[in-house]
Amino acid sequence: MDHYKKNLAKSIINRVLLFIIISTALLIGCAPTPTFIKPDFDQKQIKVIAVMPVIDERNLADDTTAAIKTLTMIEELISNKISEKNYDVVSASTIKKLMNDKAINNLTPQFLCTELNADGILFSELYKYADEFYVDHSLKMHFSIYDAKGDSIWVNDLNDSDKPFLSALGASLGWSIGVAVDNKISSKNKLPIILGGVAAAQLVYTIVDAVSDETSQSIDNVFKSLPDAKRSIR
Repeated sequence: MDHYKKNLAKSIINRVLLFIIISTALLIGCAPTPTFIKPDFDQKQIKVIAVMPVIDERNLADDTTAAIKTLTMIEELISNKISEKNYDVVSASTIKKLMNDKAINNLTPQFLCTELNADGILFSELYKYADEFYVDHSLKMHFSIYDAKGDSIWVNDLNDSDKPFLSALGASLGWSIGVAVDNKISSKNKLPIILGGVAAAQLVYTIVDAVSDETSQSIDNVFKSLPDAKRSIR
């Protein structure tokens, strides 16, 4: 009897560990490819990128303070990510001060590159944002970089959306069905394994949702397709 319990416990642990590994890999996901990148991007010698203030396209009626906080956070994440790719960055906050809050998004890339001493201008629009613990994580944006001649050289879209609670339920259901139809597992062993898998699904998704910064990860993924700067000049 003790031998049976030990084998059952070992089987449950092995399957739960395998489930955790697979679930975590799925949560990490893959980096998206850019919507467009100019073939001669590498020859453009883009070293300094000015990050324009994010244009809010959400049509929010209230909660201006929260909206401004969201935009500022996203602008900082964008600047940090571009800086990590070895570009010198003129941040959105710096641009706001230099341009005295003019209608800077209506100015041409050529004018902005001259005024900001930049090689490229990044424009971005925010269409959707939500960050509710274990309920909803979504971020929808459009990004485009123009060079000093006004030519579009890199374009990418971001549309991440996840319902962590529903994802956990789906993973639990999939696990249960997989075990239930596995003829290699005896009927008396299936219930403990299913319960262990369900608990693992809930635990994995809860932990990942608690410790990860989905907004930062989304920004990170969308800029993976932007080539690194060859060198920094500042």
